[in-house]
Amino acid sequence: MAKLYAGAKRLHQAVKEGAVADAIVEIGSNLMGCEQMALLIMREQWDHITFLNSVGLDLKRIEAMRMNAKGIIEEAPADDIYIKGEAKNPDLFLSSLGVTAYVPFWMDHTTKGAIVFFDLLPQRNGLDSGDRELLKLLCAYAGPCLSLGEANGGALG
Repeated sequence: MAKLYAGAKRLHQAVKEGAVADAIVEIGSNLMGCEQMALLIMREQWDHITFLNSVGLDLKRIEAMRMNAKGIIEEAPADDIYIKGEAKNPDLFLSSLGVTAYVPFWMDHTTKGAIVFFDLLPQRNGLDSGDRELLKLLCAYAGPCLSLGEANGGALG
């Protein structure tokens, strides 16, 4: 519950500051122990992804994501969180890109983006129940918070 409270509080504060994208990266890094992630916005064109923020990704991984943008959008679950090794139907495509967790988010009832988590810190043995609750929080609130952050003058890119 402490992780969930801290994540919700940080998102709330970030909306006021107009720095939601940065806060999402902080939540992943500080509360989940994942220092390789990307926050993506999917544009109208299926093959175009805008990186709002990323951390710890090398050029090879970023290029792989850009080249596979259409696959990421089509293959990843649009309405559910993907966690490597826990999916009913393992997603071989996301796994081939090294994705540990994929969290879609919505704005105006449409999937508009995702938070993609890659490797966890070496001392982490996977995602625990607190991490799963944080992923659910981000799934439900990242899109609306990003939208509110924009309205409050925050720059997204």
